[in-house]
Amino acid sequence: MFWKTFITTTLSIRFARYARTSPTGGDVTNRTRLLKSMIMNLKERSYATKVFVSPCSWASTPLESRDLRPNSAIMDNLDVDGNTQDLLVYIKSVSHVCLVVIDFAGLTTRSEDIIKLVKTNPSLKKIAVEIFAQCNESVWEIRKIKQRIKNKNKEI
Repeated sequence: MFWKTFITTTLSIRFARYARTSPTGGDVTNRTRLLKSMIMNLKERSYATKVFVSPCSWASTPLESRDLRPNSAIMDNLDVDGNTQDLLVYIKSVSHVCLVVIDFAGLTTRSEDIIKLVKTNPSLKKIAVEIFAQCNESVWEIRKIKQRIKNKNKEI
């Protein structure tokens, strides 16, 4: 219900979904299965039209450093629009974007990555965090994040 209401109130915004798996030593078949499950959840629960994945990156790896070498062994078996690098290009190519991720660590565990993403992408208007175990999805308004960054910089 949340997503239907959210999407109908933000029709001018394009949605980019992002999923990531960690390089935990699992085989390609298992990693592909996990990503397919995440992709299916993003498409079904958040009405995804564009989906991007990082098939093998740590949550602490800076976004701009992920997927510099394509992983075709996994990517060729997924129905997605690209990897992290393709996501970053997409965000810059459209005027209003909401980035939807699974859980907070699905995007990054580094606050400086969020700050850099917001500062370098004026088209990014919202970041929505899908928490499947709970009903209260979280949507971060970029203008509020920018205000917090501004206030924090004044304190320094």
